[in-house]
Order: sequence, then C-alpha cells, then structure tokens
Amino acid sequence: MELGTDTPAIWAALHKAHQDCSAGGCMYWLRRLVTTKITGEDIKSHIDAMSTNSERLTALITKAKPLTVADIHATGL
Repeated sequence: MELGTDTPAIWAALHKAHQDCSAGGCMYWLRRLVTTKITGEDIKSHIDAMSTNSERLTALITKAKPLTVADIHATGL
C-alpha cells in the first residue's frame, strides 16, 4: 500500500498496525463507552464521543476474539 504524503492515511495505518487487541484494550474501550457522560449542553459532541468509543471497541472485536459477557462483567469490577 502506497501512502505517499497523505498524512491522515499514514496515521490511520499506524494506528491500525499498533492497535491494542488485548482483553485490556477491549475493557478500556468498553468502560469508556459506558462511562462517557455528557458535559454541558452540547449533545452533538457527546454523541460523537460515544460513536468514536464504539468504533474503537468494534475494531477490536473479531470472530476469533468476540466480546463476551465475562468481558462486560470484568469491566464493571
């Protein structure tokens, strides 16, 4: 894949290459997803934050490493 000088694409590729696929990574993003609170009256930024957290959690979930009930319970501890 040739990225050239496309800085956003380079950062996206770097992020994907170094993504934390451990159980701890899933627990981190799950906790961020369920504990994000709205601050102020800006609902759009709150929804954007929730969406970003959800996307990052979803990126870590695969058929080989599914999100389990045990992961959800462990996050609550």
